[in-house]
Amino acid sequence: MMAEDVSSSTTAGGSCMSRQRPSSQSSATGTSATFSQNRQKSSDSIVSNDDKNDNDCFLFSEHILGGLPVMKRLFSAERNIFMALVAFRVVNALLIQTQYVPDEYWQSLEIAHSTAFGYGYQTWEWRNALRGYLYPSIFTVLYKVLQILRLDYRILLIKAPRMLQGVLAATAIGSCLTLSTLVDYLGYGKFVLVQYNFFKFNVLSNLGSHYGTHPWHWYVTQGYPVIIATHLVPFVAGVCKARNKSLFTVILWTLLIYSFLSHKEFRFVMHTIPLSMHYCGVYFHSLCTEDLQSNTKPHSSEKGHSVPSPENSSGNASPDSEQKKKYFVQKSRLTKAYYLLIFLAVTNIPLAFYFNLIHQRGTVLVTKFLHDEFAPEKLTPTSHVLFLMPCHSTPFYSHIHRRVPMRFLTCEPNLSQTDPYVDEADLFFNDPLKWLDKEYNMTTSKKTDNFPTHFVYYANLHRTLFPHLDRAGYRKCGQFFHTHFPEGRCSTHVLVSCKRRTQQL
Repeated sequence: MMAEDVSSSTTAGGSCMSRQRPSSQSSATGTSATFSQNRQKSSDSIVSNDDKNDNDCFLFSEHILGGLPVMKRLFSAERNIFMALVAFRVVNALLIQTQYVPDEYWQSLEIAHSTAFGYGYQTWEWRNALRGYLYPSIFTVLYKVLQILRLDYRILLIKAPRMLQGVLAATAIGSCLTLSTLVDYLGYGKFVLVQYNFFKFNVLSNLGSHYGTHPWHWYVTQGYPVIIATHLVPFVAGVCKARNKSLFTVILWTLLIYSFLSHKEFRFVMHTIPLSMHYCGVYFHSLCTEDLQSNTKPHSSEKGHSVPSPENSSGNASPDSEQKKKYFVQKSRLTKAYYLLIFLAVTNIPLAFYFNLIHQRGTVLVTKFLHDEFAPEKLTPTSHVLFLMPCHSTPFYSHIHRRVPMRFLTCEPNLSQTDPYVDEADLFFNDPLKWLDKEYNMTTSKKTDNFPTHFVYYANLHRTLFPHLDRAGYRKCGQFFHTHFPEGRCSTHVLVSCKRRTQQL
């Protein structure tokens, strides 16, 4: 989520920073030569797309940002901005070492891995045609190409889809309903309308509430403010400044419709961020141009540059003191934009690095450990992994990329409408030892042949499981930092207990 915040801050400033670099230089007056002529813009548009009608962005004035030739060249043309955004997306994709939500992997890469390599896991949504194959098929093709070229190394299976998504996000490639339906036909072997199935499941049947519920106002009071974060300040100011509030209406409509669903998540309204950034850009643009259009009249200075020439009611030039006053007002407005950009950078960039590199990284790192553990020379006929964690806590075959039996605790909703209903994950966490005894006779049996060779679990279960694992011949073979802010059934570290090699043979 925070990676988007950084890109958002770039976008917010982009509406202002993408203007032409100012060409005016110091004049004899030493006060007003910093500002160039701004032509009249359409008041009905949110942000003008015609740079020819909007000459300069004064955020790059020497007295505001100083000499930044690289930045000025970077934001001087739309092509440069586009290439910079593509580069940012690719670098951001390569930096990510953490996970946000299970669907990042289970509903895309895991399906693609299953299709391309012939082994993987399909969650219950795919058995009920609630998911479409169009998005995973992009990565299926990528995986197939890597397989044909014999480049299906684990690192490429993880990083290549991220880089591809980064480029797709920067170029804004979309899909249509017809294409989605055709691809789903190839995936399911029959015509299905996954959009209707999804609507039926979440709205008509309200089965999404199995994964948690929130009050009706949650998106307005918590969800949206959290995802937009510190951009809320320029967003609100931009909405007030903008005359065309059509995009704001779309944002409100989206939050309203999603508020009717009992199950709510931050990621469900992430798509409102690009719309919100338009209004952040409106505010930054107003700081660069406001009052320069209506209160100034261009004339030539000694060097031939355009400078503002305020007029009084009689049409004569105002005294020099009035000109200085307007200059300092304009300079104050630009300084405000400068410090607001610094504020957005300081509050977003460090968090982006933290959430990309540190927060919730344990569940990703453990997959690299398991990949190495099950190298062909180490693999045994009894090799087996059991994840004793909340369902879908880690990526699966898409990141481990080994043909080894694995099991995790499922959490499928009550599709059969049985009462009472408790999913497998809840059954385990209600009484871990009872569940293990039922499934593997672990607390009573002296035979360990049917036990998994590797247990993966959060550190908060260590005290409960360790005495029994130790007695059964297991040792702690891996420990990975996960988060500084554990919540629910998660913990600060992810642990791995391995059966001693002598007992695996």
